[in-house]
Amino acid sequence: MLLTYYGLKDSPPKQEYIFLQVVDWFYACRDFVQPFHNYNNESDIIHRYEWTMWTLPLEIYGSVICYLTVMAVARITHPVKRSAVVLLFTWFAAVKGNWWSTNFLIGMLHADFMIWQGKTERSLTTSFAGKCLWGGVFIWALYLAGLPDAHYEEYNLPGFDWYYHNTPMSWQGIEGGGRFWWMISGITLTVSISQVPLLRKIFETRLCQYLGRISFMLYLVHMYVFELVGRMWKNMLSDLVAEDVYSEETKTTTRMARGNGLYFVYFGFWIVMLPVVLLVAGQVTKYVDDPSIQFGKWLETKFIEDDDGKEIASSIPV
Repeated sequence: MLLTYYGLKDSPPKQEYIFLQVVDWFYACRDFVQPFHNYNNESDIIHRYEWTMWTLPLEIYGSVICYLTVMAVARITHPVKRSAVVLLFTWFAAVKGNWWSTNFLIGMLHADFMIWQGKTERSLTTSFAGKCLWGGVFIWALYLAGLPDAHYEEYNLPGFDWYYHNTPMSWQGIEGGGRFWWMISGITLTVSISQVPLLRKIFETRLCQYLGRISFMLYLVHMYVFELVGRMWKNMLSDLVAEDVYSEETKTTTRMARGNGLYFVYFGFWIVMLPVVLLVAGQVTKYVDDPSIQFGKWLETKFIEDDDGKEIASSIPV
């Protein structure tokens, strides 16, 4: 809201006075946080001041799907029968192209499988063939993650056109069909990591656990870091290596970086901006996100009562 008012962000429109900007921002927040979105209308789940947060309504909806599914299968003690029911729900979501519900439900299946695997101490990678299989799945998932969202004919990485031509019908209109294969990539990447001990150990290190802890704030603040610092730094790097390039099509000359200059700008930008955005995300996690979670848990205790009508204050960890 402040970036918009002071002209550092192009949209939404800047208001004449700051209090009008605050009022406009308040209404945008009101429309965004209400839970009854039209999930088939992309514009209905966009916060007008921060489009990056478009995933949050889908995450809330996916969480509700998980809660309801857990309630539905809570009394099914047999792991295979329980997984079969969840898999049926997952199939219905996938047939409709409802990719966020599909992801959440498959996440439930994976978590349930990992619990069963831990209890039974059964591993899918004890044999050499098993290790090769899951290693191959991991490599394939990384390859599939690079699938562009559209215009596959403009890319020369082999196989992309095959995936686009074999996208299920209900998914073809979602990011040009790319969303289906990104989902498959994310699922197979997560599952393969969980089944390969070496990969799992990497993601269980303190560094990766810390990155996971600050990932939500990293998701929310990275655009602001770019707007306030990154854009200026990128332009400074570009000016150092820019050269005059004449376009026959437009009959104009433009100063731009190209060739090796692009590598200089790219790596120079990331070397500086990566630690900056991680630092900001860490601080915002500590001073904004963590206190917000603690406040939410405290507020929850004020609405939960035991059988005697007393507020439960000590049973919920903060």
